[in-house]
Amino acid sequence: MIRVTNITDSPKQRHTLITPVGDCVMELTYRPSVQSWFFDLAWNDKTIQGYRIAAGLPLIMGANWPFAFFCLESGGIDPYRLDDFKTGRCQLYFVTPETTALLRGTEVQG
Repeated sequence: MIRVTNITDSPKQRHTLITPVGDCVMELTYRPSVQSWFFDLAWNDKTIQGYRIAAGLPLIMGANWPFAFFCLESGGIDPYRLDDFKTGRCQLYFVTPETTALLRGTEVQG
C-alpha cells in the first residue's frame, strides 16, 4: 500500500497519483452537511463519482479496477472532520495491484 500524503484540510482537492498501472486523478470533497469525505476518480478513460470514504475496508473494489484504496483511522470512526487527513487521524492509502489481487483472491488486470 502507498500512503497518499498530501491531503490537506481544504474541502475540495485534486490529486494526481502516479501508480504502477498509470496515472489516477482523485478529486476529494468534504461535505459538511453530512460530515463526510467523498472522492471522484479518473483512470484510463474510466471514472467513479461520489464514492464515500469509509474506514477499515477496501474502497472501489466493486469497480473491478486493478487497484483499490483503504482508509486507516484511529478512534473507530470514519473520516468526519475537515482536518482528519491533515492531522493524521485518518490516512488514505492506494492499494497496489498485487495487494488488490490478494484481497480479491484472483489476478487483476490493468
